[in-house]
Amino acid sequence: MLVRNRKTQTYLALLLFFFALLIPLQSYAAQNSQQQISTRAVKTGWVQTGEKWKYVNTDGSYPKNTWKYLYSTWYYFGEDGWMVTGWKEINEETYYLRPSGAMVVGWVKLEGKYYYFNPSGVLQKNGWVDNDKYYVDENGVWIEDKTKDEDTESDKAEWVQFGKRWKFREADGSYAKGGWKNFGGSWYYFDANGWMAVGWLETSGNWYYLDPKVGNMQRGWKKINDSWYYLNPGSGELVTGWNVIGGSWYYLDPGSGEMAEGWTQIKNEWYYLKPDSGVMLENWQKIDGAWYYLNPGSGTRAQGWKKIGSTWYYLDVTNGQRQKGWTKVNNAWYYLNDNGIMAEGWMQQDTHWYYLKPGNGSMAIGWQNIGGTWYYLDGAGVMVTGWHYIGNHWYYMTGSGAMATNWLKLNNNWYYVGSNGAMVTGWQDIADKRYYFYDSGVMAASTKIDGIEIDADGVAQIVSGPLGSLTRLLRTAMLPVGNTLYVWGGGHDLYIGGDSLRIGVNPQWKKFYDRHGSNYDFSKYRYSYGNGLDCSGFIGWTIYNTYNTKANQSAYVTTSTKFPSHLAEKGLGTYKKVSGGTFTPGDVVAIDGHVWMVIGMCSDGSVVIVHATPPMIQISGTVTPSGSNNSEAVQLAQAYMKKYFSDAANKFNLCIASKGYLNGVRRFQWYSSKLTDPDGLRNMSAEQVLAKIIGPK
Repeated sequence: MLVRNRKTQTYLALLLFFFALLIPLQSYAAQNSQQQISTRAVKTGWVQTGEKWKYVNTDGSYPKNTWKYLYSTWYYFGEDGWMVTGWKEINEETYYLRPSGAMVVGWVKLEGKYYYFNPSGVLQKNGWVDNDKYYVDENGVWIEDKTKDEDTESDKAEWVQFGKRWKFREADGSYAKGGWKNFGGSWYYFDANGWMAVGWLETSGNWYYLDPKVGNMQRGWKKINDSWYYLNPGSGELVTGWNVIGGSWYYLDPGSGEMAEGWTQIKNEWYYLKPDSGVMLENWQKIDGAWYYLNPGSGTRAQGWKKIGSTWYYLDVTNGQRQKGWTKVNNAWYYLNDNGIMAEGWMQQDTHWYYLKPGNGSMAIGWQNIGGTWYYLDGAGVMVTGWHYIGNHWYYMTGSGAMATNWLKLNNNWYYVGSNGAMVTGWQDIADKRYYFYDSGVMAASTKIDGIEIDADGVAQIVSGPLGSLTRLLRTAMLPVGNTLYVWGGGHDLYIGGDSLRIGVNPQWKKFYDRHGSNYDFSKYRYSYGNGLDCSGFIGWTIYNTYNTKANQSAYVTTSTKFPSHLAEKGLGTYKKVSGGTFTPGDVVAIDGHVWMVIGMCSDGSVVIVHATPPMIQISGTVTPSGSNNSEAVQLAQAYMKKYFSDAANKFNLCIASKGYLNGVRRFQWYSSKLTDPDGLRNMSAEQVLAKIIGPK
């Protein structure tokens, strides 16, 4: 081998000094880059699969397409994460990795040939190596018999220092200038005057970082002045914006390239980059004592309502913090438990119950039908119990909050709240019986109201039927029979409190009846209101009580002659003049000066009627169509009067209705929709109807 002169040895020593610096600097950069990876509690180290090896980082990821410095040795991992062995081209440089994966440095014999790799592991080609003692060809193979003359060594390339600045002199004596130069596998930049650049460098629109002392171009992660930067591992260009590095996302400031940390806003979206490592976090994260949700894949901070799996959460729209407890959103209240999960359905807090709408979560207020049961929740969402005045009605909520319906017993008092839950007052027809409820809602019992006796069970002793039914019509007509006298104009008192607008029997009618005997002269008591009824007053009162449960509503009374047409004009049925024919129960029939109601027909064509005719209200029978007084109707009427209304039958003469009640009359018949017939009375004979509404003969 050739002997070097002193000057050459000095320059070579200096050059080797700078190359020697490269390895610890690279190692330092690599080690520092590893420190930025999130340190989770995972098992790190080498992992073998078959004959292949991977390395697990502290964050659980695998290094890919990168160098890694492990146990004082450099290893390279491919795009699939497997450790590389053998020859490898990386960024247009050639390396050799031993079967152990260790990067080769210095001389190595491969397949009978010698190769030389510089301290950075780069295969040297087409020049003198190892202090210019040996020559390698374009493939890096040592040419054994090639030597260098001593006289030519003074013309070799070398670094030249001027004070604290460096230049590189080429073998021809010129200096490298105006661009990039690669020496010993590392890149350097020289300005137009040949000075080696150090630190940050901008050229061709890109930024680079050159070691402040050695000047070689840096790659990968680099901490500069307490900030981290990432330099393209191949080109060395400063990387900016979003980038995936080592399987994780990082954000590098578009202007400076500085790695972002902590909360960072980018294009109106917020992200959290883990401090010290810069890794973009995803999913649930607890940051400074508060929970946030960072959308998987994008890392954007969620805000507002967020459904994760099958569970809803609410994240503050200003700062993204997960909410808990009562939270108002768009004028609706929601409850989020300690884990932020939106509550649904019934929820108890302290002694109060709330209902959070399923699927929606908003707090319910007002009336709510839940599982077929009605509940009421006040303005604060609290389920109420007991009596409550809502929408002009009283309602009772049981201990479970369920709205009570129908009959209700409280403190030994009975109330009726109906199917709609509203407490009733006044006269009420319930299940074909009549009851009276005070303003307090308490059912009256064992008393008399409006002259009507009420038994211990609260049932008014007034026979009734379903509201608006034929049964109710005929049973109501029976109430004043045999105890109410005929009074001219009685029942025509169309004023508040008048008999025409009265619910139930006026007790004064019976008192007036009791004061008179068989010599009663109705002509002396014209328009003696409140003491009895005339024919049209009786029919009007009967119809009023058939359709109303409250007093002082619209009256039905008109003159006797006009009554049939009057009802037809109200749209209740049909009206026509007839001579004979068939009469049905409930028909309202009139002649000039008189009106009555049909109870039913008999087989001989006679008709049983009820009417107010001097001297009293009574059941009468008509003659047969041929004029016989011994008709079935007459016999029935008198039998019922004597059995059920014996006092009147004994005190007064009973009326026999003439043929004028059958021929040339004005007949009104009800629409079945306006007067229902639940008991089928229209298909019964007079005797059957009487048995149904009064009792057996």
